[in-house]
Amino acid sequence: MSPEMSAEVGSEMGADVSPDMGPDLGSAATPSSTPEPALGWTGDRPRVMLLTRPACHLCEPVRAVVVEVCRETGDFWVEADVDDDAELRAEYGEQIPVVLVDGRFLASFTVDADELRRALKHGL
Repeated sequence: MSPEMSAEVGSEMGADVSPDMGPDLGSAATPSSTPEPALGWTGDRPRVMLLTRPACHLCEPVRAVVVEVCRETGDFWVEADVDDDAELRAEYGEQIPVVLVDGRFLASFTVDADELRRALKHGL
């Protein structure tokens, strides 16, 4: 579907849609600019939050695990810059990357795919 067609379909459904940017999901719960977290985004609360910051050399491998596991499970995830939120920066700023599941701490620096799968299946 062309971007123009997507914009028409979105606006017919009442969504604020830009041909280049997709639907406006609001700033409070918007997935990061990385396209992967937005896959399947419906506005439901994401189960997984990945806290990162620019130029984080540990973040890419953790992001890859989160993408893989969430694709398998169908769970939503978002990525947030820890420096954009003073409370998150105070709590997790020196532990980046951090993975939260359902708002609870799961891992920092690295994450094991099986551990993330278990947390999503059984909770923390």
